[in-house]
Amino acid sequence: AISTPMPSAPQARKASPSAVDPVEALLERADRARLTGHPSEAVAPLSEIMSRYPVDPRASLAAFQLGRVLADDLDDPARAAQAFDRARALAPAGPLESEARARADEARRAATARSGRAP
Repeated sequence: AISTPMPSAPQARKASPSAVDPVEALLERADRARLTGHPSEAVAPLSEIMSRYPVDPRASLAAFQLGRVLADDLDDPARAAQAFDRARALAPAGPLESEARARADEARRAATARSGRAP
């Protein structure tokens, strides 16, 4: 019988956590897109985390990050407000709740101002 050598302990530790963690892989993809100046490419992986893994504790972080990308990079305050609201819904008592509420309110004001309606 032919046996395949097992990786040594150092080689095994070098394996990326995203190799077995799809949420981590999606977060890494979104970060890579943002950090290389392609924020629009971060929208899909962040949205996928929220839709496919809503019970994962990082789903709220993904929603918050999506809100930041939409508000700060893509100038889409209406969708940003929805993302910040989703971050709050996914973790109502989470560490990002108060900042998500403030950012959602700010994004709604920006969307209202853009549409020309009074708040």
